[in-house]
Amino acid sequence: MKHRGSIAWIVWLCLLLGCQSTQLEPVDRDFTFKEDEKRIWARSREEQKRLGISGLVVDNPYLESYLTDVARRLQPQATKDHLNLRIKILRDPHLNAFAYPNGVIYVHTGILSRMDNEAQLATLLAHEMTHSTHRHAIKSIRNLKNWSAAMSAVQVAAIGVGGSSAAVMNSIGSYGYLFAVTGYSQNMEREADAEAFRLVLEAGYDPAETPKLFEHLKQELEAENINEPFFFGTHPRLQERIDNFHSLMAEHPDETSSKTLNRERFMKEIQGVLLLNAELDLSLGRIPFAREAAEKYITIYPGDPRGHTMLADIYRESGGKRDLSRAQRHYEQAIYFDPGHGRAHRGAGLVHLKNGAMEDACRHLRIYLELEPKAVDREFIRKYLLRCKGEAK
Repeated sequence: MKHRGSIAWIVWLCLLLGCQSTQLEPVDRDFTFKEDEKRIWARSREEQKRLGISGLVVDNPYLESYLTDVARRLQPQATKDHLNLRIKILRDPHLNAFAYPNGVIYVHTGILSRMDNEAQLATLLAHEMTHSTHRHAIKSIRNLKNWSAAMSAVQVAAIGVGGSSAAVMNSIGSYGYLFAVTGYSQNMEREADAEAFRLVLEAGYDPAETPKLFEHLKQELEAENINEPFFFGTHPRLQERIDNFHSLMAEHPDETSSKTLNRERFMKEIQGVLLLNAELDLSLGRIPFAREAAEKYITIYPGDPRGHTMLADIYRESGGKRDLSRAQRHYEQAIYFDPGHGRAHRGAGLVHLKNGAMEDACRHLRIYLELEPKAVDREFIRKYLLRCKGEAK
């Protein structure tokens, strides 16, 4: 998608719609489209099609179905005739989520990996759903005050977004720029938070989990020393939003015990995302976050060689002597659980090579090529085999 076309569309839409009323009722059974709203929905569908062929959407129909089921259990009945809620997963380790006005919600792998249970997931989905049910998109675009938001989107388009988020931002189109990057007004975000809390409570989830979603992000932001991004960084500021949820909890003191968490079901459904996101974080050099996801996976599935191999790869990339020792231990555990796990043999061979144990390096690398004769890095590995054979003599 060309940035110039997206920018022009944002500016044109803001100028065209800026003087129209923003006093709109939420979607209900009697909901009827306004003409400008029809255009926004049509544009949203076009952008969703582009996202669908971008390669960024994770192809996991079972996980999509699970996430969509959770969202639909939260959805107000009066909105179901008009909003066909669907949840899509984007391959991006940065913590973000955004909703199109027609009820299609995109959730990053990064934010799914940071969550601990279904109650936290429900908080996220209910918040994003509210942006759709309460028509925040058309309200924002009609509001002349949103001119500054449009200009922020223009700046993002001009300078790009760091990391793999740049790929997402380049694919979502002008509406995505406006609301995935710049966010909504302070009042709309507060409304979405309050409505999300109400929906989570009505659905029987533990409301004590609602602020934890934001606390996870705060820890990550502090670790990376970066400004508040995307979904959680919109107004009001992050700490204020955490405080708001604590205030809402204080208003319902009897509702915070014996409530639904569904941790085991949630972890089972996102297991693949944990490993995928660990890989993405590792590719960006975000070692602590990659390690956290891999460790979480191993806690849940201690006998799965994939988790041990992933964690070993992360330690191997860290490069320290102690890290190499930890990497070797996890490669050995992976091989113990599955002697035919080629990637574990590859990693073990490379660690032995670094430590000067040429005989062990040759053995593991040879096994790797026997297990995976068509490996994309086979020529690279053969060079190592020649090296370690020569040095082993």
